[in-house]
Amino acid sequence: MKNKTIESIYLKLLKVNHLLDLNLSKLAKTYDFNSTELMIYLDIKTHPQTDLNALCERLGLKKSAASKAINQLIKENQIMS
Repeated sequence: MKNKTIESIYLKLLKVNHLLDLNLSKLAKTYDFNSTELMIYLDIKTHPQTDLNALCERLGLKKSAASKAINQLIKENQIMS
């Protein structure tokens, strides 16, 4: 592939990623979540028997970030421990 083509594809992917992030943020706010909390909440509802390792792998999260968000969801009674 030519460098111009690769650069063009890359820039388009960055735009798409940015739009997805913005839409996820807006959706999360409607439920009083941040983006990470919303994704974890939806993942747990979809995979109720999941463990932290599997959740982190599916969502591409570090365990520390996931644990922090999960603790917040538990504190807010959104999920049970």
